[in-house]
Amino acid sequence: MPGHGATAVHPLTAGLPGVRDHMGAVARDLHHGRSCLWIFPDHLVENGTADRLFAEVVAGTAGARVENVHAELTETAVPGPRAGNRPPRRSIWGPPAPGGSRDLAAVPSFGARLQHALEARVPAEDEDPLERVLETLLTGGRTGARWFVSARSWLEPDLDGLVALYQRLTHQVRAEPPPAECTPRLLLAARYRDIPADLPARSDADTARIHWWWGVLGRLDGLTAAAHTEAARPSLALPAERDATGSDGPPTSGMQATSDKQAIPSAPPVSPAEEAYTRAVRTQLRREAAAELAGPDLSLLPALLAVPDLGVWESDGAVVKSIRDALCCPPEGPVGAPAADCHLEPVTPAPGQSLRDAWADGAVEAWEGRLHVRITDRLRSSGGGPAEHRLTEDLRTAVWRAQLRVIYPLLASGRSQLQDAYLRLNRMSVQGLRDRARHRLRGQGKDYRVPSSASLMELSELSFLMKLFSGSPTDLLASLCEALHKARNHLAHHQCLGRQDVDEVCRALARLDGIDAARPRPLTLPGPRPPAPGTRGVPLALPDVVEQ
Repeated sequence: MPGHGATAVHPLTAGLPGVRDHMGAVARDLHHGRSCLWIFPDHLVENGTADRLFAEVVAGTAGARVENVHAELTETAVPGPRAGNRPPRRSIWGPPAPGGSRDLAAVPSFGARLQHALEARVPAEDEDPLERVLETLLTGGRTGARWFVSARSWLEPDLDGLVALYQRLTHQVRAEPPPAECTPRLLLAARYRDIPADLPARSDADTARIHWWWGVLGRLDGLTAAAHTEAARPSLALPAERDATGSDGPPTSGMQATSDKQAIPSAPPVSPAEEAYTRAVRTQLRREAAAELAGPDLSLLPALLAVPDLGVWESDGAVVKSIRDALCCPPEGPVGAPAADCHLEPVTPAPGQSLRDAWADGAVEAWEGRLHVRITDRLRSSGGGPAEHRLTEDLRTAVWRAQLRVIYPLLASGRSQLQDAYLRLNRMSVQGLRDRARHRLRGQGKDYRVPSSASLMELSELSFLMKLFSGSPTDLLASLCEALHKARNHLAHHQCLGRQDVDEVCRALARLDGIDAARPRPLTLPGPRPPAPGTRGVPLALPDVVEQ
């Protein structure tokens, strides 16, 4: 069930653009001689993602590496209490021994194990292992060796020793800096609750860098993962049975009979080109909406991509119910992270102090410059009232953003095509057409406000001019313009498009693509140029794709 337990890892995680950039930042800091504290949320440790990313960074880091210094614990030996005032977190080492005691007597300290790894000898009982470790690391640095130590907090029973090495090494390097190309470095990967709460703030900014898994994944990562998910699961492909009106079934054409057998004109048949165009747009809409709703939780993508008509908005209740059913999240009352209020927090380079526990649990994450609350928690915690209304509005906004990114650029391109086709049919420039409109309206006692742009006509102006100079040669362009204008107004006023609206826009854009721009045709409009003798004007010859 999505949203419960450890979040599943997406197979593409290590290869996603945001993850590669994040790992590259860690690797660059290590290359430039800085130690790194790499902080992960719990679910990335539980599903193994943190271990895989850690191993890849370690493998690509140059230097005399010291790895796998974590102790092999006995059955009774478990990690000590977590640092700070937080309760202990569930660990891979299991529960405490009976009675709450923790038997670590047989486990050498982290410093002792690291000294043995560095010098191949067991430290004496009366010496400070960490002091000897620091001397070895810094002395090796001055003689040309470049030591690189890597450790993971979730595998280490001696967390105090691990944290002490990180602090003492970074401070010692600052006090007695070796050459930059020989500086010893420590990569400490940790869960937030495994380290003291103030350790990131107390780290030396000159010799150490803090890397939070915060804002790592973005929209591009979600779209990449969504495309990969669809390719791996063909059953998620968009069904092809959409007719001209957007309903299921074969395309209709000709005349359509009503209940009283009165024949009325039906929508023109959908051409293969229009159907292919619509499917491509709807597929991209679905991916965008799935990426927007899932945010950084890529494990939700398969379930979201299976939601019928994802990316369009028919009715509030139907959309919310379909998403809730797909993610198996019935309302359960307030649960999990502070879903109602945490998105009011400002987004900072690292999770704020009040959000860190929720972030460690995977409930809150930075995504595309804003806080993203895990959608499964929101669906379960909103069972009606203001919370349900706010959830509905946020889901509608997510779909609107997806439509804005996919359809709005197409509308801009379609407007340009429409303007070129209309001017070509009139054999006029923008200014000439506006002058003719001003002359026509002046005869009707009206005024025509000329837009500020000398060469660009908006959809609203194109629609007005096509109605002003209506005629059968331009009726098709007028209908296409009306479809684009309607969709543009909906999106500009924060309104989502329904399935029929999206299909209508796609058909209009596909028909505009089919207009032959290489063969201009004159259009007879009222004006000083009379038609040839014995004719009623020159008919407009448009390509076959639009003569339907």
